[in-house]
Amino acid sequence: MPSDADLILRFVNGQEDAFDALYRRHVRLVYAVAFRMTHSPEDARDLCQETFLQVYRGLAGLREPAAFVGWLRQITVRLCLGHLRRRETLERASDMPPEVDARPLPDRLAEAREAENHMSKLLDALPAEDRAVIVLRDIEGLPYQEIADAMGWTLGNMKTRLHRARATLARKYRQLEGN
Repeated sequence: MPSDADLILRFVNGQEDAFDALYRRHVRLVYAVAFRMTHSPEDARDLCQETFLQVYRGLAGLREPAAFVGWLRQITVRLCLGHLRRRETLERASDMPPEVDARPLPDRLAEAREAENHMSKLLDALPAEDRAVIVLRDIEGLPYQEIADAMGWTLGNMKTRLHRARATLARKYRQLEGN
């Protein structure tokens, strides 16, 4: 199995099938990051396509083919952040109440879904960059340096932002539990 760097070199030299191989190898990763950040399968699919379109256009200019996965994540995260910012602006402008799932569920399943919904709402209430750093570290499990690179921050700034985002999330959770 050729490495990412080999596939990139083949693509740059005109072998289109090498890009297809890169796509097949990494599409699940891109989709997973996009879905965890947007909570929407449709948005995740759209962002996945947009990510690979940018990769296709910029692959020839990639200086370090060995750093492809980090570069790919960086593109994905930045596109997701832009999407979330646009969505937040639209939601603030909208007077539509949120949709409610009125289907009855067994007690334990309902409690689990409620806890998941609360956490999802708490995450969604965070600013897009705070949500992204929590998703990338605490859900995706990415290393600190990779997150810092993806976000365009220094390592120290990333750690500070993560700490503050976690503290904000914990505070909001305690407030929710108090009600």
